[in-house]
Amino acid sequence: MTHAVARLGRAGTAVLTCEAGRGGTLSILRHATSDRPSLTRQGGPSEAAGTVLRDLLTQAKAPGGLILVLPGGVAAPRRIEVNLPVGGLITHSVLDEGIGRARDAVATPGTAVLSCRPATYVLDGKTVPDAMGRKGRDLTLDLIALTAPIAILSAFDAAVRSAGARLDGVIPAEEAAAAAFLPSGEGVAIHLGYGDCVMVRATDDGLTAAARVPIGRRHLEQDVAQAFGMTDGAAARVDRVLSGRPDDEAEKVIAARLEELDDLLQEAATRAGVPTGTSAVISGLPANALRSWRGEASVPSAMPSELARDPLLAGGGFIVSGLRGSRDRAVAKLPTPNRPGLLDWLKERF
Repeated sequence: MTHAVARLGRAGTAVLTCEAGRGGTLSILRHATSDRPSLTRQGGPSEAAGTVLRDLLTQAKAPGGLILVLPGGVAAPRRIEVNLPVGGLITHSVLDEGIGRARDAVATPGTAVLSCRPATYVLDGKTVPDAMGRKGRDLTLDLIALTAPIAILSAFDAAVRSAGARLDGVIPAEEAAAAAFLPSGEGVAIHLGYGDCVMVRATDDGLTAAARVPIGRRHLEQDVAQAFGMTDGAAARVDRVLSGRPDDEAEKVIAARLEELDDLLQEAATRAGVPTGTSAVISGLPANALRSWRGEASVPSAMPSELARDPLLAGGGFIVSGLRGSRDRAVAKLPTPNRPGLLDWLKERF
C-alpha cells in the first residue's frame, strides 16, 4: 500500500510517497523537497504552506490522502498513572478501560489526544513487561500521552485542503524522530521548541518515557538581548546562529544557556526514565549551535540515503508503512468530539 507523508518546517518542506519494502526496508517511490523557509509559524502552517505543498504533492505523485509529521514541540507529552482493581485475569477490555481513563484525564477543551499508551505495568506491586493474560488483584498503568491544540491541527487541515489533498492523520515529530532509531532497539529524540525543550524515548512498543524542560528558543533570544543590551536586533542574531551562520559573541551567550539546559534536561530525563548519555536525534538546533551540548547528537542509521538528512520524514515513513513503532494506528487517534459542529472535521479526518 502506498502512503504519502509530508513534513513542514522552518527551513524546508518535503513530501514522500513510500511503501513497505522487502526485509523490513522502506521503499521510496518519490521524494520531493523545497527549501523555501518559514512555512510554519508558532507551530502551525504559514499562509504560503498550501501553495508549496501543492507543488510538492504533484511532484511526488502523492495519493489523495496525506499523513503529516507535525513540527517539533506541537505535541505535548503527559505522564498519567491509572490504578485498576482487577481481581482476576487481565484482558484487552481491562487495558482499554485504563487507557480510556487516561485519555479522559488529559483531554481538555481545545486539545486532541494524539496517542496514549502504557509505558509501565505494575501488577500487585511488581513491574511486569506486559500485563495482558496475567492474573492479579491490582494493576497500575503508567501511561505516556501526546496531546496537541485542535486549533493547530485545524490550521494544518486547512493548509492540506488548500493544496488539494486530504489530511488523513498526523504523527508527532518526536515519535517520528525516535522511530528512526528503532532498528537498534530504542530511540531518543530531543526537540528545542520556542518555549520549551522536550525529550522522548521510544521502543518497538511505542513511547515509553517523556521529559520536558521549560527553556526554549525564546529564552535564548532573551539572553542575547540582555547580554548585548539590545531588543530589536536580538532575535536576528539568534536566528543567524540557529540557522547555521556564525556569530561568535552570540554563540557564547547561547552556549552558556545550553549548558544550563543540558543540566536541567539530564535531571528531568532521569526522573522520567529517559536514558541519558545515549545518541539522540536533536532538532531545533543546527550542529554548530551544539558545541556545548554534552549529549551526543546523532544522525540515524539504517535508513535510505535519500532521507539521511531528514530523520523526521524518514521516521514518519517508517511509522505509516508499519515498519517501526507499534501504535494503535499508524496515525493519530482522536476522541469523538463532544461539541457538535466545531470539531466535525475530526470525525472525518481521524
